[in-house]
Amino acid sequence: MQNERGIYYELPVVQGEPEDPPCDKCPAICCHYFALEIDKPKSKTAFDQIRWYLLHEKTHVFIDEGSWFVQIWNPCNHLQPDNRCGIYETRPEICRE
Repeated sequence: MQNERGIYYELPVVQGEPEDPPCDKCPAICCHYFALEIDKPKSKTAFDQIRWYLLHEKTHVFIDEGSWFVQIWNPCNHLQPDNRCGIYETRPEICRE
């Protein structure tokens, strides 16, 4: 499956009763990272700043449809051990997409 930013990931086949919540067996991939759009580097200094991002653990830079992003793998503070959202009813709008 590809999300709106072009990131590919696999979703597991969920088998269960129809009354199970749709997120009951979700692997919560989107709750383990966030990506921020960055300016396309146009100078040595800008490339050096991107290099600095990449010197940090669990940080990646990717390009999607011409836009540059820095992706940081860092789980949400409200992600529960069972991969469910601890603030589901009041979660931010971006989590509802």
